[in-house]
Amino acid sequence: MGRSGEGKRSCQRCQSIGDDVEERGRAIPLGWLCDRHWAQAVQIAAAADDSVWRPEDDPDDVAFHEPHRCPDCRAPLTYYTTNFGLSIALEPSDAPAKDIPSRFRWRLHTTTARNSKCVIMLTAVHLGGLEPAPDEPVRPTHRAVCPAPAAREQVFDEQLRDLARSRRRLARPVQDTG
Repeated sequence: MGRSGEGKRSCQRCQSIGDDVEERGRAIPLGWLCDRHWAQAVQIAAAADDSVWRPEDDPDDVAFHEPHRCPDCRAPLTYYTTNFGLSIALEPSDAPAKDIPSRFRWRLHTTTARNSKCVIMLTAVHLGGLEPAPDEPVRPTHRAVCPAPAAREQVFDEQLRDLARSRRRLARPVQDTG
């Protein structure tokens, strides 16, 4: 996440100009933000989608490592880096969107090398505001499929929130634009 662009840019939130203003976002540009406002955006994202900060594994380290495991069900976890630079445990396979509450829906965004088809980076992108088609594949977080009772309860609560959100959306009157 080096500096992009030349010259001084201003933060899109506070309009400050300085060396800490950068174009932020790991794979998908999210805008020009100063360090303070980027930290706020990361905190909001972490609270909304259960992502966490964890150090990335050293690619040059050849020592054997046990896979990370879920503290509740002991299943192996695969972490992906989000667009905010945090980590999220996603399942190894996709599931239909209709089976996964919106809070737990993610996609993997691939970045390829210039003039090549080689994938050099996978970034997890949360599908918070987007409503995919019911049969469209999404990548669920581990929490969405974890058999632990606390996880099942959280998934059920999120399904109820999605249902209430859908009902509110359907109850809105349609405005005639003609």
